[in-house]
Amino acid sequence: MKKINIKSYAKINLSLDVLGLTKDGFHNVSMVMQQIELHDEVLVRFISRGELENAGEAYLLSDSKCKSMNNIFVELSLNKPYLPRDERNIAYRAAQLMAERYGGRTDLCGGKIRIDIKKNIPVGAGLAGGSGNGAAVLHALNKLWKLKLSVEELMKIGEELGSDVPFCVMGQARANRSLNSHIRQDKMACCAALAEGTGTRLEPAAALKSEIVLVKPMFGVSTREVYKMIDDEIKFAERRDELKRPNNGELVLALVNGNRRKITDNMINILELYTLKAYPEVKKIKDIMLAETSPAVVLMSGSGPTVYGVYFDKSKADEAYRLMKPLSKEVYLTRTMR
Repeated sequence: MKKINIKSYAKINLSLDVLGLTKDGFHNVSMVMQQIELHDEVLVRFISRGELENAGEAYLLSDSKCKSMNNIFVELSLNKPYLPRDERNIAYRAAQLMAERYGGRTDLCGGKIRIDIKKNIPVGAGLAGGSGNGAAVLHALNKLWKLKLSVEELMKIGEELGSDVPFCVMGQARANRSLNSHIRQDKMACCAALAEGTGTRLEPAAALKSEIVLVKPMFGVSTREVYKMIDDEIKFAERRDELKRPNNGELVLALVNGNRRKITDNMINILELYTLKAYPEVKKIKDIMLAETSPAVVLMSGSGPTVYGVYFDKSKADEAYRLMKPLSKEVYLTRTMR
């Protein structure tokens, strides 16, 4: 049996701008994404056909799904009982996709992919927890099966699973020492990136260096709902001359130079126009963090509902964590990945 542990890191949006719709009805975006140390733990094992037969589990390969996956069975376990363990889970779909594409190699000849995920990242938080799990499975099978795919090739596969998966592939490549050196040293391995188009056109960027306090309210926000409603909010703000957009070119340069003022000036998430209005609890958390702690900036990540504060001083981050802890069961003290 072959196995590998992958740390599946969360991401935050340092900025997010919506630039209009594509012909296919998707939103064009421009945003800077940043990996943080908060992570899930993903253990991936590949058990060969021979090992299954010796263990009396060869019957698994008769499952109807296995035929389309080159006689490879996928099994998923999580520490959160309410999360799906089938095609509704990105990690499961990532295993299916890799089995369909590469499982026909003569040195594999069928078997079982066993995935065990310990979730630490809050679910439905706008932190790409599920997308990161999918990216971890891609990395794991790339190594276990000795496919020697580059980070860019894995990112391309990740696009088929979700728009956040390619960035998660980049971040995990940089941070996981369990991966091969050619992956960790790949030109696309990084902890921050500028994302454009539908979010999958990515360029490595310099990372933010700061402490982070995350607060997730005890509810989720539908990404589809937010993007459906944001166009009207942007038009309304433009008419009232209230629209402030991030300058992502300036933000990327400021990250290189370590110019904190220009970094925080451009940390703007346009989706707040809708989410803070539609979900007053999210606005309340942001207002409290701004008023009662000493952040460099407070921002919503992605479409929400998670709000985070940036602290360049560790003692201020510790104090903010203590003050915000009573507001939710899901408050985290972490830092950005460098």
